[in-house]
Amino acid sequence: MTTLHRLRSTATSWKSAVLGSSGVFLRDIGHGLLEVGHNSLALLGLTVIGIALLAGGRADLRQSKRSIWASRTRSPGRPQPTRRS
Repeated sequence: MTTLHRLRSTATSWKSAVLGSSGVFLRDIGHGLLEVGHNSLALLGLTVIGIALLAGGRADLRQSKRSIWASRTRSPGRPQPTRRS
């Protein structure tokens, strides 16, 4: 009977050790994914801001953007405005 009791207590201690270790492992994975996701979004935001600043500094890109936007917002029945140079 003592051998059975000892096996049962060993199994119980192993079970609690495995569950505790698994919990720590999964928690660490979750925190790591949160950090990576946060840093990736920050990097994406910095990239968008950088591209906007670089594209905004070039006059030819600003002009092409304005002409594309104007052609998309112009209704087909309205006459096109004349451009002054």
